[in-house]
Amino acid sequence: MPDTGVEEFDLRRSLEIALRVAADFEGETDPFRGEFLAAEMLTPGYSEDNDIGELFGAWHVLMLEMRATPSALGLLRGISWLTGGELSRAARVAADRVQASGVAVPPWAARLDEPLRPIEFTCSRAADHEVLMGSFERAGDIHGFLVCVGHRDKGVADQIVLCGGDESAVEPQRGGAGLPGITERLAPHRFRRRLESALDRRARLDRAEAELGLVVEADPDADLPPHAVTATVLRAHLRAIASKG
Repeated sequence: MPDTGVEEFDLRRSLEIALRVAADFEGETDPFRGEFLAAEMLTPGYSEDNDIGELFGAWHVLMLEMRATPSALGLLRGISWLTGGELSRAARVAADRVQASGVAVPPWAARLDEPLRPIEFTCSRAADHEVLMGSFERAGDIHGFLVCVGHRDKGVADQIVLCGGDESAVEPQRGGAGLPGITERLAPHRFRRRLESALDRRARLDRAEAELGLVVEADPDADLPPHAVTATVLRAHLRAIASKG
């Protein structure tokens, strides 16, 4: 079994830190920070690993339901939003039970139930890479993701940069302001398909390197959240886009 460093991850310490941080979100209405906090609970390493994410997620669902505080309820809603399948259902059911017991839903978590509206999707191509950029709106808050995809690396997703703003911030995206090469608008389903493919290739590459013992000790983009965290949040947003036009 490859050494991924996951055995050094302290689950209980992770849980306590997440609950303390979530408690500081009191009065926060934008769910974006909560999404990233919940994603950190699902991704102990720098690379995506669905099996480990499911295992860690299931453990956190059990522990959070036992805590039954507003912070725990918010994180349960976050896990449900970020994941799919059985884990998402388990988190949703646990959250419903906690809420039914009289625990109040934090404002940021309540807004996770608001519809997520795709806004604009573009691709800016240069000689050796392309930049995919997508923006979404939920309850008046706009978030965007800028993803660099390297052609020399066979279309692997490299950096994921988070963008925020309002409707005025979307306009420069349409023209590719500040981005290299030629910018074209993409249909939402084409954007989703292209970006999910690049994320999947990155996950396979990371898994292959882990099997060879090439473990990333620290994220090379120190100012950015770990790739696995941003990829988890980004994939949840992509699921809001219809798979076909």
